[in-house]
Amino acid sequence: MTASKTPALGLMNPVGSDPFLTSDFAQTFQAIDAAPGIAVVPNQASRPTGWTSNQHGRRVWQADQNIEWVWNQPSSGSPGAWLRTFAKGVLANATVGGFLGTSNTNYATGPTIVSIPNVIIPGGRPIRVTYWYDWLANDYGQSVITYWENGVQIYDNFHDGRLFSDNFPEPHVNSHRFYRNIAPSSQVTMSFSITLSARNDTPPRGGGNSLIAATWLEIEEV
Repeated sequence: MTASKTPALGLMNPVGSDPFLTSDFAQTFQAIDAAPGIAVVPNQASRPTGWTSNQHGRRVWQADQNIEWVWNQPSSGSPGAWLRTFAKGVLANATVGGFLGTSNTNYATGPTIVSIPNVIIPGGRPIRVTYWYDWLANDYGQSVITYWENGVQIYDNFHDGRLFSDNFPEPHVNSHRFYRNIAPSSQVTMSFSITLSARNDTPPRGGGNSLIAATWLEIEEV
């Protein structure tokens, strides 16, 4: 068949003088069968390659993570890229209910309060990390809550305990939230944790014993 092909799926587009060949029909039907409304791939590495602006807007369902991608290339002169259509939601969370504490420690080297190892971040969407606690106090110094990603210190939150001869430490309730544009185009595995320190430098900020209770850590794709 001498016909041209359609731009998106490459189907035969016959003209009046073309002969009818069963092989041409078979080729067309195979192309249609391989191109449903949303293509299904087993994992991220199996997404189609070689797509151009002809496939702009086509979608792929990634079965292992239950997520959807759309091919974005509005014109031949623009670079193509896979974009996620919807967020997956909560990826992982963990909580510790009882009291945990530490005495004088070096800054940001205290014990781990709550951790979530080996979280799969599908990619293509930012994530939101939230942690909170219902009770935090230090008897005469300063507590330090430190947030970590893959063993790297990301953020510190400081809370003063009993200072300047106060009669009692004032408990503290708080929450913190971070938006992280991790893995904008590809899947990675990450670990998250929260540690507690009681600063051991010069009083009144340093020293003392820190206690924390009901600590929660959540990783969410948004």
